[in-house]
Amino acid sequence: MLAAPPPPGANVLLFAHGGILWEATDYDSVESETFVFKPGAPAKLVAAIRMEDWARLERGVGTCCAPREFWRGGPPPE
Repeated sequence: MLAAPPPPGANVLLFAHGGILWEATDYDSVESETFVFKPGAPAKLVAAIRMEDWARLERGVGTCCAPREFWRGGPPPE
C-alpha cells in the first residue's frame, strides 16, 4: 500500500498500530506519531510528526517533523 501513489490531487491515509507499521517498514513509532511517506518501492519516510509537533505546525512556528534519518545525523529533508 505504501508503494502505490495516490490518485492525482489526493492523499491516502492509513491508520495502524505501531507494531503493524514496524513490521511493514522497520520504523517504530511513539504514541500518536504520524509518519508521512513518499510512495515507492520501498516507500521513503519523509516526516515523522509527534503529538507535540501539531501545535507548532498549526501556528507555523519553530521546526518539527524531520525524518528519522535527519535526527540521526543524516541528510536534511527534501
